Amino acid sequence: MKIRRRAIGFFLLMALVLGCIGCAANRGEEQGVLRYNLGPEPQTLDPALATGEPELTAILACFEGLTRLAPNGEIVPGVAKDWAISPDACTYTFYLREDAKWSNGEPVQAADFVYSWRRVLQPELASPYAYQLYVIENAAAFNSGEITDPELIGVQALDAHTLQVDLEHPTGYFLSLVAFPTYFPVHGPLVGERDGDWWLDPDTYIGNGPFVLKNWVGRQRLSFAPNDKYWDKDKVRLGGLEFVLVEDPATELALFEAGDIHLANHLPAGELRRLKEEGCLRQGGDLAVNYYYINTQAGPLADTRVRRALALAINRRDLVDFVTRGGEDIALALVPPGVEIGGVDFRREGGPYIPDNAGDEARALLAEAGYPRGEGFPLLDLLIPAGGGFSLQAEALQEMWFWELGIELAIRPLEWQTFLTSAAEGDFDLAAVGWNADYIDPNSFLEVFLSQGGNNFSLWQNEEYDGLLAAAQMEVEPARRRELYHRAEELLLGEMPLIPLYFPLRHYLQAEELQDVFLSPLGMVDFKWASLGD
Repeated sequence: MKIRRRAIGFFLLMALVLGCIGCAANRGEEQGVLRYNLGPEPQTLDPALATGEPELTAILACFEGLTRLAPNGEIVPGVAKDWAISPDACTYTFYLREDAKWSNGEPVQAADFVYSWRRVLQPELASPYAYQLYVIENAAAFNSGEITDPELIGVQALDAHTLQVDLEHPTGYFLSLVAFPTYFPVHGPLVGERDGDWWLDPDTYIGNGPFVLKNWVGRQRLSFAPNDKYWDKDKVRLGGLEFVLVEDPATELALFEAGDIHLANHLPAGELRRLKEEGCLRQGGDLAVNYYYINTQAGPLADTRVRRALALAINRRDLVDFVTRGGEDIALALVPPGVEIGGVDFRREGGPYIPDNAGDEARALLAEAGYPRGEGFPLLDLLIPAGGGFSLQAEALQEMWFWELGIELAIRPLEWQTFLTSAAEGDFDLAAVGWNADYIDPNSFLEVFLSQGGNNFSLWQNEEYDGLLAAAQMEVEPARRRELYHRAEELLLGEMPLIPLYFPLRHYLQAEELQDVFLSPLGMVDFKWASLGD
């Protein structure tokens, strides 16, 4: 899911405006309230538990970490006004703003970060993104239960406004990591008192970001007002936010064309050509990959040959040319183009790891596994989020697998919250996902498949893979880091616990009066700097 560093400036500046003639929202403005379709109803608004785009976008409106990603691609100060890094790059000292406050007026202090990060690492919380904190000294050991004393975790408040973080090893993207929602502070007294449901009630959803949640009408909308306690409130120019909750892209497009929302970034593939011809469509870079998780413990899918056969039997070129139709690049590996280490694009250096549309090889592998032309192969269950473009893509693969391999596929669409729960519980054979970078490093994509990773729905485990990623994180020499990551990716694609499909682009419509909204290529939308007209 989604945030920032070395090569980030390039990607954030690659947004290509294709015009917006005749596509403005036409409803009268409501005191500068920006209307946006969030998509499905959030599963959670707890920064420690959120993983999806809808959840993270809403959280970003209400919270802020030590740093923040700016629209120009730079990591800028957030709650931390400054920081110092030790000569060995293993100790970060953050100096917090004295005027940083919670939305209830209480000060945000270093102890809030200590509490929040320790909470993420509590084994009983089962935070899916806990592994993001493993760069911190003893974080992995505490999260795994190897140690039980939270005081041993490498984060401490030196005083009310000074936070010291000790890392396991140099981590060049750490300033970007702390801009990600998992690292956001939460209000300890409130969360401790109402852990589990504090985020459900706008009255107890205390944040420290540019907006505050004012109303949540289930399955309909979320409403936000500017946070008058936010330290940078003078930069917040909107009178509020109203997020509607519509999962169907066609309905979202209709809302935009009727002037009922100001921004639409979940568009039906079948309308992209028309919108481009009308001069409305905008396009930007998206550091992301769409793929299918494979449940590697589900029947025949436990066999690497079967998993590889499914991956090779797909004609990705036809998929992007005739189904998604958004100008996407096909994905023959996991890490997308645009992720650089030492000025070298990781994907371009590594190249593909699997062929596209290799039906003969796929059939041979399936026969070798004991299922010639699919004989005796059980019906596969594909889990997809309801709405969006997942259904059309699934139907295309359903047909490809039947004609190429004789394998039948049942498509099971689920509403967003149920989809996430079912995927996390392993209740699927295949599950469709789109994964955005959380920071600009190959590790942001590769660490998903760590043996104990909270987002590793494939249930695949490989000690050699884990070791390669650990070695790469310890390595400071760029060429050597790239080499280790390439070896890990090659191993991953050899074992095939996922089926890469394509690298998406971001297509969106924006009302003429909407200015300075930030659609990050890391998946979230940031409304801090946005405005409606003058």
